[in-house]
Amino acid sequence: SHNWQPTEGSLGHPELCHRPCLFFARERCQSGSECRYCHLDHSDRPAGLDKSQRQAVKLLSQGQLLSLLLPHLQTRAEERGFLEEAEDILQLAGQSSEEPIAISNTLQRKLHKVFRKMSFSGMLGLIRQAMTEGEAEELSAATNRLRTSLSARQSIWL
Repeated sequence: SHNWQPTEGSLGHPELCHRPCLFFARERCQSGSECRYCHLDHSDRPAGLDKSQRQAVKLLSQGQLLSLLLPHLQTRAEERGFLEEAEDILQLAGQSSEEPIAISNTLQRKLHKVFRKMSFSGMLGLIRQAMTEGEAEELSAATNRLRTSLSARQSIWL
């Protein structure tokens, strides 16, 4: 059995942590608390986009993608109890446009279904891909602040 130890990559688990550490799963992680990957349980496979959904997302402008994702980000943060702490991120993501969405209603419904199952960080990853380098850095900084805030709160519960 694994001896769990908090790692840099575990901060914000499960909504904001990094991917699971493959070495830890095989009891071979040499990085200890410095590991940039998560050492906590990830028994559910994270939801992701299939090929047609990834292609559809590429057709969307940044504003269109943000307008599709924002309600899901807000719902996830509220359900997990960190809506207030996620305010910076939601404001960054809230800079959406009212442009018409360039994909079919059927594909929009499929995307909404996947977004409902994605982690908060999974959705942020999609947004980051559509951002300029400066915007992505700002989002990353806000995400790291949120991860640290949630981890401090979680350590109280442990």
